[in-house]
Amino acid sequence: MTNESFVHDVSARNQAELSAASSRALLQGLMDALRAEILLVDQEGRIVAVNCAWTRYARYRGLRDDGIGVDYAVVFASFVDDRGQISQLQAGLSDVLSGRAATFRLEFARRGEAMRCFQLSTSRFAVAGSLRAVISHEDVTEVRESASALQQITDCLLRAQESERRRIARELHDSTAQNLAAATMIIDRLSAKRTGGAELRTAAMLSELRGIIMEALAEIRNFSYLLHPPRLDGVGLPVALASYARGFAERSGIAVAVGVASDIPRVPCEVERGLFRVAQEALANIRRHSGSRTARLVLRLEGAQIRLQIEDDGRGFGAGMLAERGDSLRTVGVGIVGMRARLRQLGGEIEIRSSCRGTVVIATAPVRHAGAKPVQQHVDEVADV
Repeated sequence: MTNESFVHDVSARNQAELSAASSRALLQGLMDALRAEILLVDQEGRIVAVNCAWTRYARYRGLRDDGIGVDYAVVFASFVDDRGQISQLQAGLSDVLSGRAATFRLEFARRGEAMRCFQLSTSRFAVAGSLRAVISHEDVTEVRESASALQQITDCLLRAQESERRRIARELHDSTAQNLAAATMIIDRLSAKRTGGAELRTAAMLSELRGIIMEALAEIRNFSYLLHPPRLDGVGLPVALASYARGFAERSGIAVAVGVASDIPRVPCEVERGLFRVAQEALANIRRHSGSRTARLVLRLEGAQIRLQIEDDGRGFGAGMLAERGDSLRTVGVGIVGMRARLRQLGGEIEIRSSCRGTVVIATAPVRHAGAKPVQQHVDEVADV
């Protein structure tokens, strides 16, 4: 080999080493710029690189060499007391490193920091044919506190809404409706006294006025029922749903088939109200948007949950409107967002499937009172599933 070739080889090798060093420095700089604690592990799960945020915590914990070269699962177990979380981490990291899963997430609490909440995220990547995984620890305490505060506000608003609905319904029934009923009785008395020919026109006007008042009275009673159905508190969800479905069918002209299982127990009132409101909103959407002339409502138990399903044969929602991450007032409207908020408040969930063949709304909520007795009153009023 000539001196020229030797110089060329050394120069190329130096250039490659400089490039690699520059890449490593860039990677380290990027990691250090992040506020989250970042660790890189090899295919065996050993820590091979960390950022400054992790270094600060590792030194606070007294970890030698920031844990470099140590199995990450062992390091994790050194600052977490919850054995369940340790087992979850070991299984999740193993799945990621073996290729069985692309990512893994876990919320955990660190020893001595019981008031803080951290989220661990890990995902794998390959470098020059070698598998690596990046692990991050992010303090999500403020996010969780904000979510908890928002949930509390939502709960308060929903409770206030139900309370106000109950108050308005009571006022309409006990005051406004009674006044209108009294007005019709006065009209009847006036009509009975007018028998002369000249007074027939007045009698006709009184009769017309009576009809208008009776129509207004019916509307107020109907509105009062929609605000707060009294049967819901008295005999429970199955009877209230069956009664509401019959009234809805009469008002809308949409035939509603109702199926209620015979073993439905009395569940907490907030669960009954939440599912009833979901049924109201779903049937209202069928009338307003679907174009369907039929609907089906089914209520049944599934283990420790009560399941309500409402479906139609209409035109369905527009594409993309029901994407979980696009759940906004602009895309799906207040009704669907409200339904989801109610079910989340109860520890349940709502699923909406829509196509050109129709829409299905499935709401589930925990029964909670496993020892409650089934409601017997509804057996004669609704068909069994």
